[in-house]
Amino acid sequence: MTMQITIDGRSIPVEAGKTILQVARENGVDIPTLCDYPGLKSHGSCRMCIVELEGREMTPTACTTLAENGMVVHTHSPKVNALRVELFKLLLSEHPSACLFCEERSHCDECMVTLRKSGVTTGCRSCPQDGQCDLQTFAERLQLADGGYPVRYRMLPVQKKDPFIDRDYNLCILCERCVRACEENHFSSAVTLISRGTDTVVGTPFGQRLQQAGCSFCGACVEVCTTGALSEKVRKWSGVPDHTVSTTCPLCSAGCQMNLLVKNGMVIGALPDHARGTDALCVKGRFGIPEMANHPTRLQNPSLLGHEGNVQLKWEQAIEAAAGKISACDPEKYGLVISADCSNETLYVAQKFVREVVRSKSIHLSSAAEYGRGWQTVQRLYASSKPLSTLSLADAILCLGFDGKYAQSVVETRLHHAKRSGTKLITFDTTNQSLRKYADEWLQPAPGEEAELLEMFIEILREKTATPQLWPLPPQAQRSARILMEAKRPVILVGHSFLTHPENVNLLKLLEKLVAQLHAELVLLPEKANLGGALHLGITNPLSTHSLQDLEFVHL
Repeated sequence: MTMQITIDGRSIPVEAGKTILQVARENGVDIPTLCDYPGLKSHGSCRMCIVELEGREMTPTACTTLAENGMVVHTHSPKVNALRVELFKLLLSEHPSACLFCEERSHCDECMVTLRKSGVTTGCRSCPQDGQCDLQTFAERLQLADGGYPVRYRMLPVQKKDPFIDRDYNLCILCERCVRACEENHFSSAVTLISRGTDTVVGTPFGQRLQQAGCSFCGACVEVCTTGALSEKVRKWSGVPDHTVSTTCPLCSAGCQMNLLVKNGMVIGALPDHARGTDALCVKGRFGIPEMANHPTRLQNPSLLGHEGNVQLKWEQAIEAAAGKISACDPEKYGLVISADCSNETLYVAQKFVREVVRSKSIHLSSAAEYGRGWQTVQRLYASSKPLSTLSLADAILCLGFDGKYAQSVVETRLHHAKRSGTKLITFDTTNQSLRKYADEWLQPAPGEEAELLEMFIEILREKTATPQLWPLPPQAQRSARILMEAKRPVILVGHSFLTHPENVNLLKLLEKLVAQLHAELVLLPEKANLGGALHLGITNPLSTHSLQDLEFVHL
């Protein structure tokens, strides 16, 4: 159903069910907000997006008001502008605001040059979000000269005991972005509103540290924070990045797209690339990339291993030395070992070099040895593996050996969204991992009995029996089997611990039978970033003691 509304004199066609704010943004009309954020549900707590509607006395928030046919909206009328200024001043009455109105702020950085040589701890410009704060942008937009009301400083201690994140709730404006980001994307709420009335603040349940409260450190709360209340420990004083570089996270097989924040030629941070469909990153991608890229022990130059240890070389010297040794090597004694973390381009060039330049077939995946005797089955399974987007289409998901608490927490986010949409979630693991609290069923075979339970599942599914008392399964397994039998779009998600299980040669063959029996889609999540790419390119030789026999090594 299409309607017509008028916004600031423009007649705009509107689809039913959209808010005034959504319509305005889609048509280039700028309505300011502080609590609204793409991907989060409308909230209306900051009230900065108030609008005037002809024929109505009230000034509702555009983010929570649905558009109606014939509605006439004014987004910047004198009444709205005056109210917006007063609301903003009231909001600032509980936020330190010297950085917003100080007459010296234009050249404050020049005056504080000595302090800026170290972590800033004093002065009115000491906020870690200085230059990136939504309140600064808003104050400039409204052209405020002062806050208008006395400031109430909360005198809360700064929380610095958690890894990766510092929390200074004296700067919080209670927009609740962080609370909503946590609640809407994860199975637990690590941050929430505590206390009541004027004492209300954002915090953790029972005053716990973030780690104790169940935080997976995805960093979404820091990303959406309007002020400097939440800040990254590593880049707290790095300032505004010069530019961003779009890339793919290299730290696991989820393939998350990210934007690297770069300043003075150094990576200072990483954020999800929302434009390319990534809503969040796990702790490794969000906080680990800058540490890894800038680590003092990172190898940045080639070296030659000699009798006196490693000797650093220029790249031209290293290439010349390697070329000389490789050209003198018998092709039958040549072998190249490559990581499945490499990109498709690198894997392709390496394979072409081995086969066409050296005239050898000896190219080995270093990570393939992890899969032991199950390696051949892993290759077959990967041929039918689907992308993570398949989870959103499932009505039942069976997770085998998957734990998304920290690494690959982005997958836990997808599972959370699927479960909220009605998808049944079953987890299969011998250990007490993160999903067991939130799954509809937790199958916990004793160590060494995983194969036996899977065999029972397959037998029951093959018979399609509907008589639970005849099933040789425990109650949880009976309920799980029924869920899978009734599912029309089942998906099996296989984690790294299941793929590399000591008995994977049997477990993976049973997995093949289970997939065939259920007609299920399969999603594999190995630890290595590009194992699937290596297999699709035909690099399938595992690195083993046998493959290393009679090979000559070039140490560079």
